[in-house]
Amino acid sequence: MLDLPGWTNAVVEPDDTHPNQRWVTFEKDGARIEVMRYWDAPRNPGYPMATESQRNVEIAGKKTALITTTMFDGVAQRVWVFWITGEGHDVKYGVRIVVRREEDVATALAAVRVSW
Repeated sequence: MLDLPGWTNAVVEPDDTHPNQRWVTFEKDGARIEVMRYWDAPRNPGYPMATESQRNVEIAGKKTALITTTMFDGVAQRVWVFWITGEGHDVKYGVRIVVRREEDVATALAAVRVSW
């Protein structure tokens, strides 16, 4: 999860359509960070994505790629996205974090707290 004090968040819990996915959005001063947590495999893996660039980052002791896009979820848009995966409680977990403004990337990376 993200530890973002002072940010407003909204949660969409798993439902019949997406029983193994949970979404949380964080907003503050026009910024938006979106978290999709899934277990086993996402029911909706998303739409086409095109990579502009990528760099390796370390988050909570795990290495992953931070990707800058020119297309995300099938729409021409620039976002910064990364995934964290893990295992626990007999399932595989994944978390996708999408940052909508470049100036919020460092905040998102520093806010990740992993507890499988």
